[in-house]
Amino acid sequence: MSKTANISDFSQINHAIVKKYLWGVFFITAGILVSAIWVEKYEFVGAIIFIPVVILCITNPRWAVYQFVFFIFFTPVIVEEIPLTLIDISASIVILAALLDLLLDKQLPKRFPPLFFNFVLLLSAVGVAAIFSFEPVNAIRPVGKILFNVITFLSLFRLSKKVQISNMLRLFFWLMVIHACIALIPFIASKGTIRSFGLSPKTLDDLAMIALPIGMVFYMSAPRSGGGAYAAANLIVFSALLATQSRLSIIFGVFFSLVAIWLYIRRVKKISKRDDTSQTQAATSALMLAKK
Repeated sequence: MSKTANISDFSQINHAIVKKYLWGVFFITAGILVSAIWVEKYEFVGAIIFIPVVILCITNPRWAVYQFVFFIFFTPVIVEEIPLTLIDISASIVILAALLDLLLDKQLPKRFPPLFFNFVLLLSAVGVAAIFSFEPVNAIRPVGKILFNVITFLSLFRLSKKVQISNMLRLFFWLMVIHACIALIPFIASKGTIRSFGLSPKTLDDLAMIALPIGMVFYMSAPRSGGGAYAAANLIVFSALLATQSRLSIIFGVFFSLVAIWLYIRRVKKISKRDDTSQTQAATSALMLAKK
């Protein structure tokens, strides 16, 4: 038997073992949940329900990525001492999903994303600064945070191959529209006298800045029947960006939107020119054959 066949068989055996193990965990969790409800220990119900949801996300790369996109808008601190936020838990699920996918894969990754080396340089610079600082112990937390972000980035890069990028961006954009609507309510109620960030007090302006050029590309590439919805959605996102009153985010949001429009028009022109060239060559070949 060849080496490739052995690897393939081993991979299939791994999948079968993991699947049986996860089903076992699911039924055990379901039993514990029923028991908790039966003895009226309702304070444990939420935690028990959380376990199979996490397992489902870890074993399904698409769900892992989608839950991260969903929770990226929420920044509440769960544990003050660390501090541990909700998005950190979501990122941990992404890391576990990528680790499981890596263990079940029959090949190791052959390349790293280009931005990975930028993170390595940043981590190296922070590490050197920490070593020569007056209190190197205080640098453990920021270095650990950067390292955690690097691992999250690599995990998302791996899992993104299992997800259609357009679907992920579309989910992010429409979630941004929902949060933009939430942020606009207090802003309008105060007649524009407050800075409104909705449910994302630390990140709404940055997320809206990113979503605006994405929405512009969706609007330009949408069919006529769906163009109106994207136009209205972009207006809502831009209004929410203005409601944050974050000048730098507004400037960059408009700038990146103009760049996205320019790149999209340029791409359409290239495709159109290529199609015209192909049609001309086909017509010329047809005429040459007709002459013969």
